[in-house]
Amino acid sequence: ADYAAFEGTSMSSPAAAGSAALLLQADPDLSPIDLRWKILSSARTDSLTGETPNSVWGWGNFDVINALETSVTNPYTDNVPQRISIESIYPNPFNSTISIIYHTDHIGKTVLSLTDLTGRLIGMDEKYIEAPGTYSWSLGSMTENAVSGTYFLTLSSKNVRSYRKVVLEK
Repeated sequence: ADYAAFEGTSMSSPAAAGSAALLLQADPDLSPIDLRWKILSSARTDSLTGETPNSVWGWGNFDVINALETSVTNPYTDNVPQRISIESIYPNPFNSTISIIYHTDHIGKTVLSLTDLTGRLIGMDEKYIEAPGTYSWSLGSMTENAVSGTYFLTLSSKNVRSYRKVVLEK
């Protein structure tokens, strides 16, 4: 086969778009800002690129494999938790209503689910988070048909999860 070398934006645009599509296929919940920072933070530099960013190479060579393995840490969110985590649950054990305090850096759909020890779903609730931060969630109706016992609360957003064990006493 014959190969040719091309350069410029007419060749880099399709390569960048295809690479971005691969990253979105691996994590469909990436926001445009997260995708951008994942690409920028995973770029490689070498003897051809020199110090980056620059006007010729931009942020460096696009490294899709490195981008797939890179977690997103946006430099504009220094004071925002870079995770999703359940910080506190009270009361625990609980009777009918339980309150959860959690941190998230994700924007979008967040799901809280309650499962028994076998993994059977007891209940689920969703919220749309508009900004990273600390939030609270109260559950009451989710446990109406549940019996006394040990359960797992799972908080999830964009393929990131946090788990906590809770005890229901009726």
